[in-house]
Amino acid sequence: PIPALSFDPSDPMLPGWPKVVGMTSIIWGALGLLCNLGGIGCMALVPMFMASAPDAGELPPTMRLDPIQLALGVAGTAMTIFLIVAGVATRRRRPVGQPLHLAYAAISLPLVIAGTIHAVQKNATMVQWAQDNPASPFAKGADSPMALIITAAMGILFTAYPVFLLIWFGAVKRHATDLVASVPISTP
Repeated sequence: PIPALSFDPSDPMLPGWPKVVGMTSIIWGALGLLCNLGGIGCMALVPMFMASAPDAGELPPTMRLDPIQLALGVAGTAMTIFLIVAGVATRRRRPVGQPLHLAYAAISLPLVIAGTIHAVQKNATMVQWAQDNPASPFAKGADSPMALIITAAMGILFTAYPVFLLIWFGAVKRHATDLVASVPISTP
């Protein structure tokens, strides 16, 4: 069990990091939630909208939601909600914020890696599709390295915060008392 902490919220000596980390997690989680839900929704609706477009022809495979992408999107959405809960707990100086953040980081890192690998595979599929369908308006620029650059940048961006959380809560602020004191309070 995680011990309850008693502290005076008006104490000016309380460390400020729980509010900063908590708010960062809430904001990062909310942005992730919007992006995940928007991405899943767009990928589900694109075929319907493109079917009515004149001269659209066959849609490339990257414009269809595949089962792996859907599973990663649903898992990512669940993790963003988990991060928001962890952020609220940390902002309120609840000791449970630390293990929640560590669990989020430990689960989200493999999801980011899987998502990055899947995006690279979809890019390769798109390049092959463009070579097989050169007359399609979607084939233009499919072999551009920009998709891989964006995928790499997103992978790095989505990895940075979980790595920070692993370091912060796993090595720097490991004790529940770190939420209310600058130096861990020794317990007998």
